[in-house]
Amino acid sequence: MVYGELGGNSLVYSVNYERELFVSKNLWSNLSVRVGFGVIPVNQVQFIDSAATNMYISPAMVFPLELMYYLGRDRHKIEAGMGWTPMAVVLHLRQEDPFTGSVYIRPEYHFAHMVAPSLSYRYQSHSGFFLKAGVVVQMLFYGTKPANPPAIPFPRLSLGYRF
Repeated sequence: MVYGELGGNSLVYSVNYERELFVSKNLWSNLSVRVGFGVIPVNQVQFIDSAATNMYISPAMVFPLELMYYLGRDRHKIEAGMGWTPMAVVLHLRQEDPFTGSVYIRPEYHFAHMVAPSLSYRYQSHSGFFLKAGVVVQMLFYGTKPANPPAIPFPRLSLGYRF
């Protein structure tokens, strides 16, 4: 299955591939995994001034991964998931050499990750159309340190095709 998602595990948008790992014989329960790629757009032109440096931020790349369990009959299902989304951000620091006076830009790489439990409604038509709507609770971490606030609920809307 391939689908696009607004909000959810990637915060803004992502493109995802999902694969079913287990399908029960009575079709009541399924287990699947998904992997995706998304970008968090950032205004690259706006500089943030501080005492020593100027910097701008490149768009963050996110890689949502999720294990999902869903229950339901036929086309309508309730889905519970647990996701992990690593993300990479590049800060471009504009600095001046104190000896020569020349200005140069030094990239600085930062990594973070999000843990994201979710609950969603899932619709899969017999023709292949797929829709998912729900809520994802994002918990952002910088290394092992949680961000402040520790958890933020995000809506999710996914549309795609099951082949």
